[in-house]
Amino acid sequence: MVGLLALIPDVYGAMSVEGGIQTSSSGGSSVQGIFAADNNGATFLASSTGSGNGLEKNHLLDLGKYKIESSIALEDGSIDACSETTKTNEVGSETSVNLNAEGSTVYAALSGKRDSGAAGQMAGVLNGAVSSNLKLVVDDSILAYQNTNAEGDEGILGSVANSKANKMAIDGSFLGSGDFSTEQLSVAGSAAKVYGTVSFNGQEVINGDVLDGIASGELAVSSDGIYEDRNGDLGAFEASATNLRDSSANSIGYETAGWMWASPIHYKLSTSVIGSTKATSYAKEISKGANEWDRNTAKNVFRGTDTANKPGSGNVLELTAKTPVKGEYQGGTGDGNNNYMAFSRAVTGSTIAVTYTWYYTNVHVTGADGNSYNKAAESDVYFGANKAWRIATRESSATNSKFDVRTIATHEVGHSLGLADLYGSTDSDKIMYGYNNGQVKWSLRSGDKSGLWALYGN
Repeated sequence: MVGLLALIPDVYGAMSVEGGIQTSSSGGSSVQGIFAADNNGATFLASSTGSGNGLEKNHLLDLGKYKIESSIALEDGSIDACSETTKTNEVGSETSVNLNAEGSTVYAALSGKRDSGAAGQMAGVLNGAVSSNLKLVVDDSILAYQNTNAEGDEGILGSVANSKANKMAIDGSFLGSGDFSTEQLSVAGSAAKVYGTVSFNGQEVINGDVLDGIASGELAVSSDGIYEDRNGDLGAFEASATNLRDSSANSIGYETAGWMWASPIHYKLSTSVIGSTKATSYAKEISKGANEWDRNTAKNVFRGTDTANKPGSGNVLELTAKTPVKGEYQGGTGDGNNNYMAFSRAVTGSTIAVTYTWYYTNVHVTGADGNSYNKAAESDVYFGANKAWRIATRESSATNSKFDVRTIATHEVGHSLGLADLYGSTDSDKIMYGYNNGQVKWSLRSGDKSGLWALYGN
């Protein structure tokens, strides 16, 4: 997103910093750096033309009225560039962190705090590479910026802004050989706001429209998707954006994602790309997946008592000619309507399917386990239209059915219900296992049922 960096005020220009200290080092088998700071400024530089055994830098710069924290970590890798510079004057400060490195662990973070306001950015990968530019400006407000491209076996990213009025945040991660790119700006002033975009494997999942939608009220959105990685295996990504008022609360169980429904869910499946004939066929498979969840709990979590798995206004889903826009809030009210499904050309690259769920951060529903969960407002599921979708005839442990409609749909509607991905070594047979290797799985396992029962009862 061009222009976010321009929103940060250039308070300092080419100002020289009296007392600023600059150090640098370069090496082959190891990387070392020396950091020094006073109330005028600080600079840290490190570089390596060879391999680095490790670099770990954690700094807290206490400037009286406010504090700046930064972290850079590298294990078993090499650095092309690594620098940190802080400039200060009587108004505030400006800090820049740049990291271009690869290794078994690569991580960078930068944050600032002043009075009740705080803002920060972070990104990192395992077994991969990171190119990141972080910037922090502290004056009357706190502005934190990042522009990061990263690839590896696993990755994380985050952005947060806190104020007296509210807190906004973005969190994201992927598991499986993949990549992400993000440009974000978090601002903490009289109110907190986060701007920017997040893309996994070329698929944009968070953008300005999504963030504007949740900033307008006490809302949050979660995007969960699966993709085909470079090795031909299936990986998973997730990203969430939240807007919480100061008094908001949240309670999450370990199998759950933090939201649940107060009313039965009903979807509208778009025919605009795949046509009505194929949509009717796919609707039957999707309904079977949804009804697998429904029949394993006493509560009617999907509309109707549909045993024929047919599309209709009184059943799990109906067909519509409307083309929903991926990632756009349709204005759900939590009554089970305004939930869409589509086979969409906007699901690009290696992404197979992605689910967006919006939920209120100030309205809660009590689960069967007695915990309080955010009330779901809307959940939309988008399947990649460019994938070779098929309809399997039976469950199978073979790994050649990555695009079975019913298998993928059963997993995705589990996210709609409020269940999170599972990644444990004993979870690979479960519907909510986030790293499916292409098996055809239709039946809920005990772990899936436990998560369902925590929310809706058995």
